[in-house]
Amino acid sequence: MTFCGGAATSLGAALSAVSIYKSMNKSEQNIAKTMAQALQAHLDASGLSKDRKNILAQMLDQFPVSDDELAQGDYVAETVAANHRASVWDAQSETGKAKDPAHQTPQILDAYQAALLATLAPILSDPAFAPHRQMLLRIRDLERKLEGTSGYMRMLEAGINEKAITGLARRVAEDESIADLGAAWNELERAVEIAIDVQTENGHASNIDGFVDDVIERMAALSAEGRDDEASEAADRAFADWQERQEHEKLAADKLLDQALRTDLLRRDAKKAAMRLFDKAQIAFPDPAERFGRLHVIQDEWYVRGRDQALLLDLQVSAELAALVVQASANPEDMATALNDQAIVLRNLGEGVGGEQGLTWFRQAVDACDAALEIRTRDTMPADWAMTQVNRANTLRNLGERAGGEKGIIWLKEAVAAYDAALVIVTRDTMPADWAMTQMNRANTLRNLGDRAGGEQGMTLLKQAVDAYDAALEIFTRDAMPSQWAMTQTNRAGALLRLGERAGGERGMAWLRQALDACDAALQIRTRDTTPANWAITQMNRANVLMTLGERAGGEQGMAWLKQAIDAYDAALEIRTRDTMPADWAITQMNRATALLHLGERAGGEQGMTWLKEAVDAYDAALEIRTRDSVPADWAMTQMNRANTLAALGRLTGGERGMTWLKKAIDAYDAALEIRTRDAMPADWAMTQMNRANALQTLGKRAGGEQGMTWLEEAIDAYDAALETVDHPGLEHYAEVARRGRANAVAALERLKGGS
Repeated sequence: MTFCGGAATSLGAALSAVSIYKSMNKSEQNIAKTMAQALQAHLDASGLSKDRKNILAQMLDQFPVSDDELAQGDYVAETVAANHRASVWDAQSETGKAKDPAHQTPQILDAYQAALLATLAPILSDPAFAPHRQMLLRIRDLERKLEGTSGYMRMLEAGINEKAITGLARRVAEDESIADLGAAWNELERAVEIAIDVQTENGHASNIDGFVDDVIERMAALSAEGRDDEASEAADRAFADWQERQEHEKLAADKLLDQALRTDLLRRDAKKAAMRLFDKAQIAFPDPAERFGRLHVIQDEWYVRGRDQALLLDLQVSAELAALVVQASANPEDMATALNDQAIVLRNLGEGVGGEQGLTWFRQAVDACDAALEIRTRDTMPADWAMTQVNRANTLRNLGERAGGEKGIIWLKEAVAAYDAALVIVTRDTMPADWAMTQMNRANTLRNLGDRAGGEQGMTLLKQAVDAYDAALEIFTRDAMPSQWAMTQTNRAGALLRLGERAGGERGMAWLRQALDACDAALQIRTRDTTPANWAITQMNRANVLMTLGERAGGEQGMAWLKQAIDAYDAALEIRTRDTMPADWAITQMNRATALLHLGERAGGEQGMTWLKEAVDAYDAALEIRTRDSVPADWAMTQMNRANTLAALGRLTGGERGMTWLKKAIDAYDAALEIRTRDAMPADWAMTQMNRANALQTLGKRAGGEQGMTWLEEAIDAYDAALETVDHPGLEHYAEVARRGRANAVAALERLKGGS
């Protein structure tokens, strides 16, 4: 370092010591060096005098950035530096730490803030740091939520120090399979209880000794003297003692394995934890048949707890234990049962986790079903064969719903085929409840296929879905099975909504009204007090139907339906809160914003502006959860809808304010296009380009002059780009819209050129 006082060394040491750097990978250990180099370059270019650098060096040493300040600033360099400047001012003003008044001048504080910003920015602003930042924020949120709880106080009372408590939060936060903060909190609460159990058990000392007696020599001596009766009695006593010691040995091993199990759970090592459970069963149940039955019960206990309490780790332990049971099965029937159990757990794991990991668990579940079906054949075990076919179909449906493109359609078609196979055995007469549930799951799959397919094929599949829901409702009646009846009505409403969206005219409106009736019927059973989560789902679906009706209908009736949609979304948000259900909260906010957009465009004037601004706020709220890093496709879609709203505000507003709205719309379209690329998402890319072109055309017409011509030329380029994708059979409507927009932009450009 070439500048005075060792300031770079001081600042580098202070900053490199904080947890965000210590916790990063070994490959990133050059971070402190990068920061020190950035500081040096900043000071070299700053033009500060030697005296100012001396003062700065003293302040850097006296007021380093703390871990808490980094977290409070959300690990954003500008925010951290600004907040720290304010805290340094407060510290010097209130405590008198700065004996030299020069430390309190605005100029030196500005220099201090600039130095911090220059040093932090290369790291905190690096895109590669973004995933790590998300993890650190989750650790911070978990620690804040834990502090002050009874579990936190009990851990301290049990002798668990704060470093260990932070370690628990870190392990949970670093598990990428855990979807959101709510799920992470569930896992952390479970870890807290296990950690307390570990310390509690540690306080119970064992008095079990090993078996070291050797009675054989004594028996031989007695026998040699002809005292065989006494030798036999000695053998009886020794054997009884051995049996007692064996029981003590088992207790000792069981206690040891229990503690090891708790430790492995704290380490979040599901495979090792499952091995502990398996070893415990082997010791307790030497008979293979009895052991299999016990392991089946244990595996199911972990599965039910994981499923019902949304505990990912418990589900993973259940899946690992099922795999061990498969390997240890004594006969084909037991193996098929274990494989089916394994498939059910793996499917549940896949449902709770997104991305490639979720798909992997789904594929493993299908493989387990296929293996079970090699044993459970239709001829030899028809009922078990049908049940496994249903489990296989459910998992294939999950795969198809997650996957896009042709692969997703293939999986959905395979699911329908598996449901149809099961229905050969699972008939209405022999197993009515199972038949109805299979019909409903089959209907859900047909609906998804109908969503994917266009034209008549899509309509046919959606109608088949409605027919299957109606079949299920023959058994799932309101009087006999009210909860299943309400669930089927809600799902049926979804298929009717899709039919109504596809069909024009009165036929489409009729399907939409039927969908609304189905939602209202479901809400007679799904009340807020009895089933709040299901009530919120149905309110959300009802709102979607009302929004579509409002889009279709003109005049007062259309406005009324859109307002009712807003009310239904607001009702859903009473349950779907950001803290408890962040993903559902975000999608509800986005749909609510879309309804507000339609209302704002219809109303115009001041009221329209108010609704449009509310829509922007709702999209911004959704983007707090739908981030680019976590769900890029959803983030891009939300940016696109937000841009449409900003463009609508721009069209309604004159003057500079309107131009500002339109420019913000362009920025949002450009953001969406970072994800909606032509190669990856051609249809979405083309639609975004068209909407972007419309906003550019409005800007160009408003601005006039050279700037206006530039914007109009950009609009024409965007229309041309979109036409390369949409100018094909089946997309004639979009192609016509793009050509018409392009023609208007060309005419406007010609007028500007003629007037220049």
